[in-house]
Amino acid sequence: MDFTHINVSKYNYCFSDYPFPDDTPDYPHHSEMLKYVKSYADKHSLLEKIKFKTLVLKIEGLMILIECKYSILTDLKATSLSVLP
Repeated sequence: MDFTHINVSKYNYCFSDYPFPDDTPDYPHHSEMLKYVKSYADKHSLLEKIKFKTLVLKIEGLMILIECKYSILTDLKATSLSVLP
């Protein structure tokens, strides 16, 4: 992210459930973007679910009643992930 230059307002770039802090400039510096993304990942405990340096070969989604289920094939193994809407 060292070379990231945001040319979109923080109001249009943010995750819908996680706005930027009020003191963030309208067009954040890459260091602020990194801080924001890390903060989002921490809030949602995403880092423990991410396998870095893993090649994703295929993702398939299937909706069963109200449950979304994803089958993920990587170069390491096949896994499944369920997500409730």
